[in-house]
Amino acid sequence: MAPVTLPKGTESSGHTILIQDLQDDRLSLRRAIPVRIDHGDDVYTAQNMDSEVFGTGATEIEALDDFRSALVDLYNLLKDEGEANLGPVPLNQWRYLRDVLKDE
Repeated sequence: MAPVTLPKGTESSGHTILIQDLQDDRLSLRRAIPVRIDHGDDVYTAQNMDSEVFGTGATEIEALDDFRSALVDLYNLLKDEGEANLGPVPLNQWRYLRDVLKDE
């Protein structure tokens, strides 16, 4: 899996939380997933290395909201594209997302 490149200024020590809710009516999590929260230069970054998805915001809450939105968008994009049409990296992302997310 390729490393995620964070936006400039987001490198710092941070903490990891487990999220259990996507706050979305269409999708839910089958299990909690780890999200790393970092803060630097007035930007918070929330990222999950397994999905290679991240979100940013002026606050930790905004970064988590952006992350959740990006995760849902990626799931829907990859689902619509179809597994047979995905390259190696998107296919790995799809397999992870399919395992941890479910349609409501």
